[in-house]
Amino acid sequence: MDQLEKFFKENQVVQDSERIFVREFMIPLIGLDNVLKYLKPQYPFIDQTGRERRIDFAINDENFSDKIAFEIDGESYHAEGAVSSEYFDDSLFRQNELVMAGWNVLRFSFTQLQDPKKREYVSETLKLALRKFTNLVSSKVHGPNELQKKALKALAYTRDYKKQNKGVVIMPTGTGKTYLSAMDMKRYLKSKGKSARGLFIVHNLEILRQSRAAYFDIFGDDVKLGILNGKQKENLFQSKVLFASKDSLVSKENIKQFKPTEFSYIVVDEVQHAAAKTYKKIFEYFKPQFMLGMTATPERHDRKDIMELFNYQKIIEFSLNDAIENDFLVQVEYHGLTDDVDYTKIRHNGFKYNMEDLDRYLNIQSRNQEILNKYQELLQGSKTIAFCVGKSHADKMADLFNQNGIKSIAIYSGNDKDDTEKRIERFRNNEFNVAFVVDMFNEGVDIPNVRGLMFLRPTESKTIFIQQLGRGLRLSLGKEKTIVLDFIGNYYKVNRVREWLSNGKKKKVRGSDGRLKEVYDYGKGMKVEFSDKVEQLMDQQSMETANYSKQELEEEYYVIKDKRNGKRINKFDWINNSNIPLSVIVKQYGSWHKFIESLGELTESSYHYPQGTSLGHILYIMQHLSNDERKDTLISEEYVRLTGSLSKSPDGKDKKQRQTKYKLQALMELGLIEDARKTHSNDLILTKIGKKFCKTFKPLLDNIDLSMKTKGSWTLRQSEDYFNTQILNYIDTNKAAFDLWVNLMLNFDAFVQYLHVIYFEYRTIIIKKKKLYDGFFESPFVRRYIDNNGIKESKGTNADHRVPLLNNIAASIGLIDIQRSTIAVKKILLNSTLLRISDADNNECINERLRLAKYPQKTSTSNEVEAMKELFGPDFGTKNFKFNSKDMIIIEE
Repeated sequence: MDQLEKFFKENQVVQDSERIFVREFMIPLIGLDNVLKYLKPQYPFIDQTGRERRIDFAINDENFSDKIAFEIDGESYHAEGAVSSEYFDDSLFRQNELVMAGWNVLRFSFTQLQDPKKREYVSETLKLALRKFTNLVSSKVHGPNELQKKALKALAYTRDYKKQNKGVVIMPTGTGKTYLSAMDMKRYLKSKGKSARGLFIVHNLEILRQSRAAYFDIFGDDVKLGILNGKQKENLFQSKVLFASKDSLVSKENIKQFKPTEFSYIVVDEVQHAAAKTYKKIFEYFKPQFMLGMTATPERHDRKDIMELFNYQKIIEFSLNDAIENDFLVQVEYHGLTDDVDYTKIRHNGFKYNMEDLDRYLNIQSRNQEILNKYQELLQGSKTIAFCVGKSHADKMADLFNQNGIKSIAIYSGNDKDDTEKRIERFRNNEFNVAFVVDMFNEGVDIPNVRGLMFLRPTESKTIFIQQLGRGLRLSLGKEKTIVLDFIGNYYKVNRVREWLSNGKKKKVRGSDGRLKEVYDYGKGMKVEFSDKVEQLMDQQSMETANYSKQELEEEYYVIKDKRNGKRINKFDWINNSNIPLSVIVKQYGSWHKFIESLGELTESSYHYPQGTSLGHILYIMQHLSNDERKDTLISEEYVRLTGSLSKSPDGKDKKQRQTKYKLQALMELGLIEDARKTHSNDLILTKIGKKFCKTFKPLLDNIDLSMKTKGSWTLRQSEDYFNTQILNYIDTNKAAFDLWVNLMLNFDAFVQYLHVIYFEYRTIIIKKKKLYDGFFESPFVRRYIDNNGIKESKGTNADHRVPLLNNIAASIGLIDIQRSTIAVKKILLNSTLLRISDADNNECINERLRLAKYPQKTSTSNEVEAMKELFGPDFGTKNFKFNSKDMIIIEE
């Protein structure tokens, strides 16, 4: 008999409801040992009549200052006629007796313990109630969510393969940046030995407190976490991780206490503030082995400063829409409401409005009353944060709401610090419906159950707008969406708000009046509505996401596949052909890749990343196809098995068929022969481009040595360098051949990824082959392609058989020199695809980047210089850039 069964038997816990409560709720929360030690079934107490009664379960121990009673209604409690009115009244009497005796009482029904939706409520309620019992709730290590998993891989790739010692992670508020940093720092410090330490820098004391709590969750309570701020100095030198406010850390008396190499890993939170002088001193003084900057989506000018400080190393970036559509944040119902204030009367210095004018014009009775009316109409008592102009505005709004029976409080930095913290805590603990704040809660304050936001002043910065929006987007029990009321007047913010809320995509459509207008795509996680006075009411997007079963999702996949003539579909095919949001698949399966894997629809990686293939093999096949000579060759019918199974004869024919298949898959991916995934046959049919290739390269195919070392073997007599040189010499003297060869390769996705890795990730002239082979399939850029297209994993030594073809292609164009253990980058080949950073980039941006690429060492004031630095590194546009105009091959389309 195990310990739990013994516990049930000894204490006569026989009802299923009570056993479920212990096994499925209390043990996961406080652990079996604590259940056996502290949870007391059938706990006796005396009521005011002197009668002894029993509590179903109780925690009442001298180790805790509080006591709690759990009452579990049994299976038959709610059955019709099962409970008499006398029994029911006595049950209420017993509950009242417990409350009067100072017990915290929680009561759950059998239905609540069973129903999936109600079980979540039970768990969250228990967690909240047990917070008072110090060290009772087990401190579980938080596992990474899907966004964090991708970011952790990208962080490892940045250090291990790109060999960078700093970088920036851009993730929306509420997606777990702090926990991500804790997970990464923990594994990094562990790899560096016991003496390795970390530093977490913040600019806000509330963020410091919350971040430290998150690190305790990940590192565990037995690890010392130090504090350095204006009030406290704890464990400055004994801690594993020190949490410091920037202002305290930068003071001479504090910073000089630490060696420049004191910390192996430094995190700079909300790094958009890092351009401030105080941060620059910190950057200049400390020399960590790795430094991580974290921020939500920054504005363009913030981004420039941030990327400059971190050597233009963007580790990974997720947009607000990514997080909402993948259910890491709740959905948004945004109302852009009319604000009748005339902003033309308010002084503006070109950057922001005059604060005194704003307070005078916005803080008026009629406007404040309209805000109250809209709150009552749309938010209806929901817990809300309202962002105000100034202290007077916040105080007046709180007074007005209180006078109308809505419990409200004003919170701003002018309050005494202790008082401010108490006010925040009271709002956190649900004592108030609305908090009217000034320069607070923009960042770092986590109150997940906020359901409403009110923007009561013009938000002139994208960073602040996104941060304020993020205050309401965290996931919380029973919360499906956040309602945002934004009061918009006649200032230029309107269009920018649409841009900030959208996922960067917009299109021009012709309205009923015959005029063109821009329509923004807000994604399926946002419902955006502007009043008629602000803008024509936009088409309302559905907020309802149906509950699709896995079977329905699988059926939908095959319906789309059938529409596409049996071709396996990728993520983008789904988005363009299905009304079911991609977020439904992510929620059900974890990722698109896992969905495709469950269907058995993953594409062989050899199609996309040809294995064991050289340029000589490609030329050999094309030579025989151009001459229509397949008999007695390695591509004769007996060796071609693109569909169907391989032979099982003992003569090794299956091995030759497999090798032939790999070579032919390469030609399919290059578009030279028809794809067997479409034709479902073993026929080898030249495509239009394949026929053009045969004609353009005929002189080369007729004169090159394509013989094999031994008959029947795929081992070529000549070296790979021979074929690279033959192709290079041929295309150097034949422009038509050059254009065809280069465009053929730029349409080969694996080669585009290869160029991205060597140019934008490694950013160096000499690259070790081993580093390239080990790191290629770890690149976030490559990983994203693999995930989006449902490709089987290609790890370990597989890269040794796939990446060499990409090296050879680059050498055949004159982009690199291949040496024994390294490659040397000689030239840079670019087209519009390679210079596209995001889907929001328009043709004008891309064309400007192509223009800048022609003169890579020339200083320019173009807006796109920062984008080029983000790709090539901080030296682009300076004399220090390693490549000049002669080294650039620009393909304009």
